[in-house]
Amino acid sequence: MEIKLPQAEESQRPWMKFAGVFKDDPDFETVQEYRQELDTAEDAADSDT
Repeated sequence: MEIKLPQAEESQRPWMKFAGVFKDDPDFETVQEYRQELDTAEDAADSDT
């Protein structure tokens, strides 16, 4: 019986096949800016406690 195991690189970096998927998406920058605003607000709220 032969068992095929995934290559080390495939199993260690399964998300690499999706790298760059949004590079040409015009809305991606807007999403990044919104995410940054949320992170900044969350950090400010955390520092108040």
